[in-house]
Amino acid sequence: MEPTGWDAAKATNAAQTWLTTYPDLKAIGCISDSLCLAADSVASSMGTQLLYGGYDGDAEMKPLIDDGKMVMDVLTGAYRVGYWNIAVAARLANGEKLPQDLYMPTYFVTSDATAAKLKADGLTFEYINTDKEAVEAKNYTEQLGPKVPATAMTLAK
Repeated sequence: MEPTGWDAAKATNAAQTWLTTYPDLKAIGCISDSLCLAADSVASSMGTQLLYGGYDGDAEMKPLIDDGKMVMDVLTGAYRVGYWNIAVAARLANGEKLPQDLYMPTYFVTSDATAAKLKADGLTFEYINTDKEAVEAKNYTEQLGPKVPATAMTLAK
């Protein structure tokens, strides 16, 4: 683990250091999709094929997910998280009582082919593919809007 402060330049340096130090490295996990893109740029320039796991659900990750290079992404998304925070604040400002633990709807995103490979290896999970992700990434007002009851924000799915 190497903190990069969500900085793509630092992620580029980290990936270069790791690939030089650990030439047999097979995969990198990133706290943000932009960092996976930086790492992939370095790996590609060094002639190395890596697998990635990421977090954000950015549309730019679609090619990496669809070709199996990115095994898994988690759709949270900046707009979705921002809307979620405002939705929670609005409910609290209106006097609604919410429990301490709230659950923002998120999704594992992978390709159908990758999901099938993982299932063959004994790992099954709920996921959406990149076509569904493109819809869900913009669906946050439907999932979290003012007409949605507060209970929808408190139940883990």
